[in-house]
Amino acid sequence: MKTIVFLDRATLSADLPDFPFPHRWVEYSSTTPGQVVERCSDAQIVVTNKVPLTGDVLAQLPHLELIGVPAGVIIWIWKHAADVASKWSRVRDIRRSPCRRTRSH
Repeated sequence: MKTIVFLDRATLSADLPDFPFPHRWVEYSSTTPGQVVERCSDAQIVVTNKVPLTGDVLAQLPHLELIGVPAGVIIWIWKHAADVASKWSRVRDIRRSPCRRTRSH
């Protein structure tokens, strides 16, 4: 079973699509940068609308498989942070775009 953590649910009023696999959903109204690692330490999927995920944070999330972005644009900083963490990561606009893999070379 996957654990999905939404870090800042209060920033998005729209409904999200249901994930078609067994999962445990955890959501927080808001999250400060200092709370990210603690809240996401066991998560395979992290959903963030406005909470930044830095390379330092990603390096501390060994179970992370996918980053979901429910609104806005996926910006280069997330892909760069995945590279800095030196691990495979997925970044996905969960509204419509397919997953993209990024990793450092």
